[in-house]
Amino acid sequence: MLGRLSPNMQGILYMVLAMFGFTVNDLFVKFLGQTLPVFQIIAIRGLFICSFLLIWLLIVKVRDTTPAVPDKKRWPLIFMRALMEVLATIAFLVALVRISFADVSAVMQSLPLAVTFGAAVFLGEPVGWRRWAAILIGFVGVLIIIRPGFAGFQPATLLVVLSVLFAAARDLITRVLPSDVHSYWVTVATAILVAGFGLTSTTVLGQWVPVSVSSVILIFGASSFLIVGYLSIIQAMRVGEVASVTPFRYTSLLWAIVFGFLVFSEIPDWLTVLGSLIVVGTGLFAWYRERRIAS
Repeated sequence: MLGRLSPNMQGILYMVLAMFGFTVNDLFVKFLGQTLPVFQIIAIRGLFICSFLLIWLLIVKVRDTTPAVPDKKRWPLIFMRALMEVLATIAFLVALVRISFADVSAVMQSLPLAVTFGAAVFLGEPVGWRRWAAILIGFVGVLIIIRPGFAGFQPATLLVVLSVLFAAARDLITRVLPSDVHSYWVTVATAILVAGFGLTSTTVLGQWVPVSVSSVILIFGASSFLIVGYLSIIQAMRVGEVASVTPFRYTSLLWAIVFGFLVFSEIPDWLTVLGSLIVVGTGLFAWYRERRIAS
């Protein structure tokens, strides 16, 4: 069916599917957070994902297409990226079980702006005044969503900002990873570190609680949709032009608003909507400027 569509349209559909997968994963985790400690959720979900990756490796091994193991000199950078993923995941999930779906997603939309800022400061990538202005205005949008010091301020939203910073560091490390490092091993290192951190933290804190069958099903579902998200976003980038599919990352905010309303009866207030529009708008403008410069 997809084969009848243009490559860019296929890429767009894969990107929308990826954002759907990530958001459903978040939805399941938010449900689970009502009965299970966050670190236990991270641990069990991580074990499921590691199992999926092992099965995939066995399948490709049978086909004799096993990805080459990276040189030992590459592993410190790979594990540094994985550590940033761990910290971003923890901050995000702790916030997710405490504040509304839409608020978490709205702040996370500032990630592309944070990556552009980091690339300019730490990697020396050229950024013109227009994109600097977009970054500044975008962060004003984040402040409108968070509204520190005003009525309605939720301290947990600061954890989402922290998650954005760690995720931006992860993406910047990804940019400097040598091209000979296969993405499979990056994913494996990340999955192992996330699961290991969850297991260790849960054990040290003594937060293990009985897990019901329904919780296991939800964790399995979260893991499955997370894998769907990862696979779809990779496919989106491979079949479509990056410039065409990237703007559809912002559909994750739409999914979050829809699920927040249908499942949790959450309705974003006007400040959250205004801040979200500013963040998304400046993000799209920064993307547009990058595309113009690259062309």
